[in-house]
Amino acid sequence: MAIQQILDSNLYQYGKGKPSPRWFLFGFPLRFDTDILEVLELIAPYVSPEQEQIQEGLSIVLDKQTSDGRWLCEKHPKGGGWMKQFIEFEEIGQPSKWVTLHSMRMLKDLYGSTS
Repeated sequence: MAIQQILDSNLYQYGKGKPSPRWFLFGFPLRFDTDILEVLELIAPYVSPEQEQIQEGLSIVLDKQTSDGRWLCEKHPKGGGWMKQFIEFEEIGQPSKWVTLHSMRMLKDLYGSTS
């Protein structure tokens, strides 16, 4: 039921009806923020990669993959400056081990293991 509700909302229009620009930027940690990658990662085990409702979001994630197979850090947590004392943030515009991990995990859950 919850998965279907998310799919019926066009993924990025869920809730407010129009997305925040931050919805399309990837980073870690997210704190109170979210993005299209996190939503796809959450629903990937329960949907098919061919489902029409995820195609636009999946395209966004795949288009952000760099030629070396990684994804960049595009944002820091909103209002998360105080977190820097506990977590070392990755540099914006540079390859992100965390965004890459979450992207690869989502793709593995969506397409299954190739091994």
